[in-house]
Amino acid sequence: PIVGRIPSTYIGTAKHRMEMYKRLSRARSIEQVDAIASDMTDAYGPPPDSTQALVDLCELRTAGGLLEIDSIKLEAPDLIFRTQSMAKLDPLLRDAPGRATVIDEKTVYWRPPANYLEPIGTLLAVLRKLLVRPLREGQERPQDSLPARGAAEPQRVSRKP
Repeated sequence: PIVGRIPSTYIGTAKHRMEMYKRLSRARSIEQVDAIASDMTDAYGPPPDSTQALVDLCELRTAGGLLEIDSIKLEAPDLIFRTQSMAKLDPLLRDAPGRATVIDEKTVYWRPPANYLEPIGTLLAVLRKLLVRPLREGQERPQDSLPARGAAEPQRVSRKP
């Protein structure tokens, strides 16, 4: 598993560490996560790897919420996405390397290339590129991909490995 934390060697007082955890947990947009990370860097210097992992995980959590992704679970060699809005997830997986298979209206299995799964930090970077970057760049706004009324039943889609 990917673990993110703020070590006491980075932020010395428990009170200030807890404040950063609270701020990160309350972020509701990628911009808010970026602002908190910037504040942390301004106050304490460049973050150690464990703190950067925490920020990256917060970005993923925030992006997942905006894209209505309920969960992402690794069951190698697949990542299982559970979503409330297939219409928001499908455009992001459509051109992703690997193969995506829609199981039902809420579940997609994505089998990325094997080298995306190891080391685990690579998987985190891939997920950020897949889910966070489009939101940051404004390419895939959640409000722009609302499902059409009377949308067709989910279809089974396979993509080239």
